[in-house]
Amino acid sequence: MVKDNLKSIYKEIKSNNFSEEQAKALFVSAANLEAGTAVKSEMKFSSKIPDFAPTHPEILNSDYILSDISIMADTDKSTRTSYETGGIGYEVLSTSGYNKTTTFLNAGSSNITAPSGKAGYMFYTIYSNGHYQDIGIGYFNGQWQAIASGYWTGWKTGTVSIAAGDKLYFKLWIGTDNNIYFQILDGNNFNKILFQNNYCTSSSPIPSSGSGVNFNRQITLVDTAHNATSGLYLKDASFSQSYLYNDSVTQIFGDTNTDKNRRGKFGCSWVSDSKVSILSNSHWDSEKISMTMQ
Repeated sequence: MVKDNLKSIYKEIKSNNFSEEQAKALFVSAANLEAGTAVKSEMKFSSKIPDFAPTHPEILNSDYILSDISIMADTDKSTRTSYETGGIGYEVLSTSGYNKTTTFLNAGSSNITAPSGKAGYMFYTIYSNGHYQDIGIGYFNGQWQAIASGYWTGWKTGTVSIAAGDKLYFKLWIGTDNNIYFQILDGNNFNKILFQNNYCTSSSPIPSSGSGVNFNRQITLVDTAHNATSGLYLKDASFSQSYLYNDSVTQIFGDTNTDKNRRGKFGCSWVSDSKVSILSNSHWDSEKISMTMQ
């Protein structure tokens, strides 16, 4: 496990041109988490996933990714319908075959104070074996919280010290034990671990090679009241320098490793994607997004 972790970290360091100090922090923290010696962040568990969690009526599989869909997506618009009862957002879905993803992000600002029913999210979805798993941060009850939601975890939330504008670094990977590992680090020099945990997938193991695995990077705003003029917002949320990895390659998110129909902004049945403002983006490793219900 240590040898595999070292190889994976080396690819991460080389692709991002990290310093020796950053490299050491990345390796030590990931090695400790996989070895079971790290202190894992506490999370509250509920077997019932709440209605304001991201929804996934469409579960991806390899047939979906490989199919020749004739409707071409707008350059910056997704054709998704997965949030038909939830809300709006921006996504970039990878093709399959990867076992790790990393990204920088700047936490957005939001005015959501309700403890349920409304939320803003910055997260990844893992698709594998006909199941999904959301992992990242969600803004509700007036604060950013770590979230894990899906087949392997149920609904979990954890306290994390994040303020609007904070620069963070997400690491999400499948270990050689087939479990999911996740870390949120300070995005400047990685010397502070803000959150870390791992999630067992033994009920339906995720291939450690990444075979059949997709990663979907997303920024979303959800309101179960379906009020398109509520004034709710999530502003200036951004991802940057987003990479995909497997045992053979390291690739920045781009045209050739993402689904042309599932990248860009999206609306839903009760509000259009006009509420999603793309402040800046590249195709497809970085984006800065604001969303306002007005």
